Amino acid sequence: MKKENNDSNKESIPEKIKENLDLITASGGVLLGIFIIYMSLAFEIHQQDIGGTILIASLLYLLLRKRLLKSSESFDFKPTRKFVYINNIVFFLALSLSVWLIYTTLYSRSLFYFILVAVACASIALEILYSNSKKWDGWDLIKILLIGITLYGGIYYEFPGDIVGVDTRLHNPITQQTIEYGHIIPGQPYSSFPIFHILAAQTSILTSMNVYDSIFSSITFLVAFSTIFIFLLGQKLINTKAGLLAALMFVFGDYVIAFSLAIPMSLGFVFFAIILYLFIASDPKPVLRRIAAFFLYIVLILTHTIAAFALLVTAISLLVWKNINKYINNLSVNKFTIFLGTAIIFSVILLSYWMFAFECPTCSSFFDYSMNALYSGLTKYSIYSGNEELATVQEKVSNYVATNYIEYILDHLGYLIFLGIGIIGTYIWIKSKDEFKVPLSYTMILLFAFIYGFSLVGITAIIPTRWFIFTYVPFALVSAYGLFKLINLINKRFAIMFFLITIFLISFFMITSTISNNDSMLYHNEHTSLCAYKQSQLWGISTINKLFNGSYGSISPYIQGHVDPAILSVNYNFSKDKDKMYVIRKDAFIYPRLWTTMLERAGAGATPYILDEEFKKRVELNSNEIYDDGEIWGYVIKYQ
Repeated sequence: MKKENNDSNKESIPEKIKENLDLITASGGVLLGIFIIYMSLAFEIHQQDIGGTILIASLLYLLLRKRLLKSSESFDFKPTRKFVYINNIVFFLALSLSVWLIYTTLYSRSLFYFILVAVACASIALEILYSNSKKWDGWDLIKILLIGITLYGGIYYEFPGDIVGVDTRLHNPITQQTIEYGHIIPGQPYSSFPIFHILAAQTSILTSMNVYDSIFSSITFLVAFSTIFIFLLGQKLINTKAGLLAALMFVFGDYVIAFSLAIPMSLGFVFFAIILYLFIASDPKPVLRRIAAFFLYIVLILTHTIAAFALLVTAISLLVWKNINKYINNLSVNKFTIFLGTAIIFSVILLSYWMFAFECPTCSSFFDYSMNALYSGLTKYSIYSGNEELATVQEKVSNYVATNYIEYILDHLGYLIFLGIGIIGTYIWIKSKDEFKVPLSYTMILLFAFIYGFSLVGITAIIPTRWFIFTYVPFALVSAYGLFKLINLINKRFAIMFFLITIFLISFFMITSTISNNDSMLYHNEHTSLCAYKQSQLWGISTINKLFNGSYGSISPYIQGHVDPAILSVNYNFSKDKDKMYVIRKDAFIYPRLWTTMLERAGAGATPYILDEEFKKRVELNSNEIYDDGEIWGYVIKYQ
């Protein structure tokens, strides 16, 4: 008898773990939140907001668990026809006014612009609640696409005659040269990863558009268009309304806006979203899905390294958690198009090409470069190296929080709300025995661990800030799911108001964040960097180049303003730069327009500087001013 009881107890323990996996994970979230807060206070990591959000969301789930699990994952209400007309008028009026503001105001976007875009987003969210037909679904998707094009295009075309960003400025001339030569130039940057430039060049040739417009049409537009696959994923995993809301929440995501600028990684993300959908989509011909996914992965490898590696990590994680979920819940997982062979083939192809890419007599392969960067991060800049200068996730963990915490919170409020709701949705998904939801949830947690974990120990070789856009794909799904679950706990009359306020706040603070908004900062201007020139500044630099035939000194007007940190020292000897030209933007004394000339370690951004009046006095004492147009100063260093 005792033996039978012992056997039943042994059998009940695994069953209890399976039934309470969400509780275990949420309890771990509480402990993680407390740990992050402690580490932030003890070592000045400045992640109290992240730890607090995890802690609060985990506690809320533990308190509301039973009600959340029983609540509906959708929401319906039937408005009057007049209400529907008014809502559509509000959307198009807000969107039209926002476009008009961009068109009539160069080089900046006003606070009113951001409010209008947030109102348009809230209007779409409201329409999602009462849309109950395929006709409305298509209409909502078109509106979401318009929001994306407005946000991404507004930044792209905000500086007529110039290119916003650093990497974008590099890819424009490469595309132009590709058109002129008719082929990819060997040995040129990205010659081993040419898909971006080939696609942009083809678009330019076929449409007769200039390079600048063709890059936007072939790349940035596709980033906005990729929200359709977010919708399809949400529709497959949850329902149509949740899919639409996930697409909306994704399109105004801070890092989505930041990486909507036309760079190879942005195009790589488009392929990432399509392949992830192919892994999950139901299809009567799964073989065709696998062939399409395999072909797109080859294209992805030839597009960008981080995007390809992010997909490989995602595929391996989904494979592992698919099998764990299958074992725990005794599921048949025939619909999940990820097998051991898929992960092995993807890994072999990726590593093989990385060993070949960039291989030339004067440089190592990309694989060697990556391994060296990782080794350097471990031995020189991680906590294991004894180096006190530890890397952080630059936009989420920053020193400025120590001086102005309120502005820091406002800057990250949209992300924090998004994160908190998503955490609640994730716990609910983990409780599910669904073939797809559990593996996706734990894969998403793994991606966040890559972002924050590597950075907190000082390893930035994986460039963690670029992983957010990939993580936002599943996270937008769980956030939309979590929000629907939450509003169903509230009285219907107040639920709609809570829903609209939440979407308005997330969208407003996401699009005004310094991550996605470097041109019209609402918070701590001294901690953002604008990588673009006004037309008058470009004319000034062009004029100086015509007037001066010599070389430039320690400050030069290239992609970003570059500065040798040594020149900022009061003991700097200007005679080293005699007869050289210093070209200085006047706003470099207000904003961080100057950066160190070299990266101090792989994957880490150079340090920004703001000049002061003391520096200007020292330059004027040691130079002759030859140019001043109100935007640009030109100084030639004198003989000492």
